[in-house]
Amino acid sequence: MAAGAGMHYRIFELWRFSAALLVMGYHYLHAAPADLWHALAPAIERGYALLDLFFMISGFLVLSRYRDRMGSVADYLHFLRRRVAVLYPLHLFTLAFFVAVALAAAAGLFQPAAPERWDLGDLPAHLLLVHAWGASDKLTFNIVSWSISAEFFAYALFPLVLLVARRGLPALLLALCAYVALLEMLFAAGHLGPVHWTKADVFGAWRALASFTIGAAAFMASERFAVAPRSLWPAFLLLTLAIAAMLAGASPYLPLAAFALAIILGAAAERAHPQITARLAPLMPLLRLSFGIYLWHMVFDLLFNSILWRRVLDGDDPLLFLAFQFLPVVATIAAAALSRPFEKRLADRLCARPAPGAPVPA
Repeated sequence: MAAGAGMHYRIFELWRFSAALLVMGYHYLHAAPADLWHALAPAIERGYALLDLFFMISGFLVLSRYRDRMGSVADYLHFLRRRVAVLYPLHLFTLAFFVAVALAAAAGLFQPAAPERWDLGDLPAHLLLVHAWGASDKLTFNIVSWSISAEFFAYALFPLVLLVARRGLPALLLALCAYVALLEMLFAAGHLGPVHWTKADVFGAWRALASFTIGAAAFMASERFAVAPRSLWPAFLLLTLAIAAMLAGASPYLPLAAFALAIILGAAAERAHPQITARLAPLMPLLRLSFGIYLWHMVFDLLFNSILWRRVLDGDDPLLFLAFQFLPVVATIAAAALSRPFEKRLADRLCARPAPGAPVPA
């Protein structure tokens, strides 16, 4: 079995949890009083690459676990069923909430601030998880779910990544460069929307596949360390560099490269010295809530910020607003914690393989 196959990296759980909190904070700050928003917006609007960190870690983990375990169409279908079982239930549940809001708006019960977000014509694309493949020209319903659609696109095309990866790291890097060149040409020709492909959301599937492949390449590169780092500090320094590059408005390729190097060094260090993340062990139940936090937080943004803060309290005090954010943050984390056992149980039931020789349900 390959090095790191089946291993659970605590460092990645910490990074995903931290990124989920930052994304949540970014969206919650959109409801801030004007003075506070204008002071923070130039920096936080540049945090686009945080989503790529999710995609990269996903590519790393998927290749590490399936490179030597996928050898048939049945294996691929089981893999895809498990990915859907993990992603879809919570996506569907939060989508139902936003569709209910859209129906209320369509019935004239209230006037939404952004009517285009509640376009029921986009519902089929959301149900099929293709709304970030270019099937829509805007973000609708649970707007962050574009990245779930994009992630599913990468999962669907994983056999192509795997096929190239089995030819070695140089082949995967060459294919990645060719794909990025194709994305640049498509963007230049106006086929990937108005923003650069590294910042795309409605065309986010194509962006996600690139970052997912970078993560897969990072896994293969991390295996090549003859002497692994004994500390996580180099990885954290590169992570800090990536965030600094985003905030400084540097080339979009710089944070992507820094994230990839951070993943390589962090994985190599933890694989060789698992004890360096032992202090994170008690926090794992919390850190594993990142997916739930990511999908739930827009529900509570609507309830607490769009409705309670803006329409009921109508507040304009920046300090009071920041204190008020304790409510949606706690509600989001609580919802993620309460829903996780049900998500896990449902995923296990949906993707369980029948025992050899067992009858297949009709």
